[in-house]
Amino acid sequence: MSVAAKSFAELSNSGFWEGQQQFTDVTLQTDDGKTFRIHRLVLPQRSEYSRALFGFHLNQETTVISNVDSKILESLLLYVYTGIITLNEKNVIDWMFASDYLLLDDLLKICGSFAIQNMASTNCLSFLSIAWQIDRLAIFEDC
Repeated sequence: MSVAAKSFAELSNSGFWEGQQQFTDVTLQTDDGKTFRIHRLVLPQRSEYSRALFGFHLNQETTVISNVDSKILESLLLYVYTGIITLNEKNVIDWMFASDYLLLDDLLKICGSFAIQNMASTNCLSFLSIAWQIDRLAIFEDC
């Protein structure tokens, strides 16, 4: 009998991840009070923000992540753990802001490329505004 192994994304989407919190060692909490149990070792590998945060608050069990919506943070964590992201014109601005805020440079580049490739008269001002706010000149110049 052969059984295909499930990917992390499949496990996460099935709710398996929520039941496997025994090895997590830190809790992230958003402004709205939602919490996410994570592995302190994983996040700093992808985010300078997390590296600095966990280096400074080494023994802190719960860390509040302000200015990032809980749904966006949940999706960002899935991206950090799996590398999977679904972008569209409606969510790319939120992703760009959050990835800039949390210093997820690889994700910010992906979002910037998506914005440039999908720029149209209907979204150009929104892309221009976020590019200005996060000081991303390549996107700004394309607008």
